[in-house]
Amino acid sequence: MSYYDYKQSVYIELKQYPFYALVMAAMRQADTDNLAMLESCWPETWAELQARYNAPGGLLEGEEPPKPTCGHSMPQEDRDAFGIKTWDPHCAREPDHPGDHAISQEGVSWSNDEG
Repeated sequence: MSYYDYKQSVYIELKQYPFYALVMAAMRQADTDNLAMLESCWPETWAELQARYNAPGGLLEGEEPPKPTCGHSMPQEDRDAFGIKTWDPHCAREPDHPGDHAISQEGVSWSNDEG
């Protein structure tokens, strides 16, 4: 580790990402030895990461994409570079609509900084 790693950890902490989102991100970036350690500490998280990785748009069977809390329409369906169905987490609002466009699902919130 380095001073740079420490400073990045401060920046990441200020973003207040959900803990398990950080664990999954670490699993995605880990080398073989560190991944084995993370898998052994969080086997359920590893299983969910694998399931979501292989599911269209990361949505498991029976799940719906998150709904905007601003009262506008559902996020827009899209396809990624590989043609896999994904969901844009921003609401399908008018371009000049002011206000908060946070999206919430089961206590997890994402926010749109576009204003």
